[in-house]
Amino acid sequence: MHEKLQELVDFTKRKFSLDEFQLKRYQLFKEKDHNNELSYIFNMEWFPTRSTDETDEFNPPGTVSIDVDFHTKRVKSLIFVDGINDLEAELPTSDAPEMAIEWVENETGLEFGRQFKLENTEGPDLIFLAAVDNIPVYPSGYIELEFNDEGKLSLFTMHGNFPDAEKVSWEPFALTETETKELVKNQLTLLEIPIVDEEKWQKVYTISSSFITNTTKEVLSYEEVETDPAHVLLNQALEWENAEPSEFPKKEIDQSTDASVEEALNNKVQGPEPLTDQEQNQVIRQVEAYLQHIKPEESGKWMLTSIQREDKYIYAVLRLNKPELRVITRKLTVVLETDTLQPINHIDNQALLDTFQELSSAPEATITKDEAFDRLYKHIEISPIYVYDKINEEYILCGKIDSALAIDAVTGDLVEMEALN
Repeated sequence: MHEKLQELVDFTKRKFSLDEFQLKRYQLFKEKDHNNELSYIFNMEWFPTRSTDETDEFNPPGTVSIDVDFHTKRVKSLIFVDGINDLEAELPTSDAPEMAIEWVENETGLEFGRQFKLENTEGPDLIFLAAVDNIPVYPSGYIELEFNDEGKLSLFTMHGNFPDAEKVSWEPFALTETETKELVKNQLTLLEIPIVDEEKWQKVYTISSSFITNTTKEVLSYEEVETDPAHVLLNQALEWENAEPSEFPKKEIDQSTDASVEEALNNKVQGPEPLTDQEQNQVIRQVEAYLQHIKPEESGKWMLTSIQREDKYIYAVLRLNKPELRVITRKLTVVLETDTLQPINHIDNQALLDTFQELSSAPEATITKDEAFDRLYKHIEISPIYVYDKINEEYILCGKIDSALAIDAVTGDLVEMEALN
């Protein structure tokens, strides 16, 4: 075992008093968060030494699976198999939520109220969400604690992003109805949603969840917020002439997140690099050439909408070059190798769309957009939320536009969005 991993093993053993456990398995893997920051996580599976119930496939009851950040030594996850917690270490219990919050603060380095807030208040389990002074953030992070019947900790996990105070642009929430009403109206969209139980498509007017910036009154879509520097948004139709169908050699897509110690030591927090203009142009040419092989008769039918670099691969997303109301539309993703920029495979969601083939078509809308907005407006909420601006690397205050209701485009009735899913 590499000395760096041994250091983490020794640290973890001391921290959680694992003298009565033995390290059975371990793995180093990488993960990228919503802010395009890369982390290396060391997973350890500690078996109780008294256990005789061991197999290669299953961990025995009482096994503790622990994830530790390779660089910071922060504990990211504690999972007890079958909920059995025999650790001697001081861990949170279900009868002392205040002590649990203090423990979370110590383990994560976060401050309760300032960087995370309590989400649920029912039952012994605790769920916390990322926050700025109790105002939610997006993209969000969450912390979860579960307890067994004895009140002992059975699960701790931490995922996502939590705001650093130095990256927060502080300001009072100042959006008014006068300033936002027309902006909100522009987010009203006519969609067709599959109602599988009733075997039909249904047209509804619904609010596209989005954000209004507090100062500039700019509308940001979820897609814009989630886009990172390695993600290029495009709107380019692909066309060609005289193409003939031909075989294209494919390679399996390796989705493994395993990492080596050397890789972790050399890439502390570096995420995927943005594509250069030259690389973008080459990817576009390669994707067009690939389509000529697999869909020679479909020139002009496909629009390249985005290119995303992800470690070993580049994903080029294409959609049909025609407007569609349906919430689930045809998508084709061409996968290219990062090093060579050569296409190696593709992913097609046609099989998913085929599951809706037997659904009856939705009738034409009889309600206008203006009528729908008038009926829905009082059910639309604009709530404060801090959104991470990846360009300026700071959290900016916005208003989140959202509604739990929609308008049936045929009857004009209010319908619950949750009931349509």
